[in-house]
Amino acid sequence: MNIQAIWTDELTEQLPKQKYEKIVEFMELLDLLNDNMLAINLNLEGAYEYEDFARWIYSRKEPELADVKKELMIRMSKGCHCEDQELEELKSEIGKVREPKYFALNFREEDNCHYAASVGRIYEICRRYLGMESKSEFKADLEFCFPDIFFDKTVSVSLNSLNRKFDEIRKEIVEHLTALNDYKVTFIRQVKEKKGYREIAMEFQRDSGIECSPQGDKKGLKILMREFVNECTGKRRLSTVNCTPSLTDIT
Repeated sequence: MNIQAIWTDELTEQLPKQKYEKIVEFMELLDLLNDNMLAINLNLEGAYEYEDFARWIYSRKEPELADVKKELMIRMSKGCHCEDQELEELKSEIGKVREPKYFALNFREEDNCHYAASVGRIYEICRRYLGMESKSEFKADLEFCFPDIFFDKTVSVSLNSLNRKFDEIRKEIVEHLTALNDYKVTFIRQVKEKKGYREIAMEFQRDSGIECSPQGDKKGLKILMREFVNECTGKRRLSTVNCTPSLTDIT
């Protein structure tokens, strides 16, 4: 997904007030963006409006933040700088399904669905955009929006054989995939506890509110044979992809 982050003036005021953990989360977000950041030309030398930020980022009072601040300065210097008017015009594009898709870097997340200061938050925003995309865009952006789900190469074809129109079921697909993606840790724990498919399916259904079945049909399982590389040995092995529990209306 082609996304662009907009550095807001409010963010400059917020950063010095954040706890170490929040700033680290913010830096992880900048890593994910891979320098896709737009910002005003932050003149920290003698600029009154950035005085507090400049005092904070150059301060040595918090030694645990020294490396983080250094990296933040590097990230800021790599950002594509814009004039105030241009930046304001781009802010008006936030929430529109276009390329690129914009959002604002901001720690005030609770009252605006297009603000983000953490990786988890940006995935929420991207999935919201995903729920409005055309089928071709949707297919292209699936893997980015759900990093903890493996998408087989046949998923594009399967989206053409849904039992309802894509526009009608698109947001429902996003909701179901979000539930699966965010349940990763629980799925791993359940497998380690050697729980059966039926029990796992029932627990997922209880926690997510999404109806699912504990076992796919045998015909479907037979065709789900894929070759994978064992990262430890480097050898290839033909394995069955276990598609259980299967979600209704999607499989």
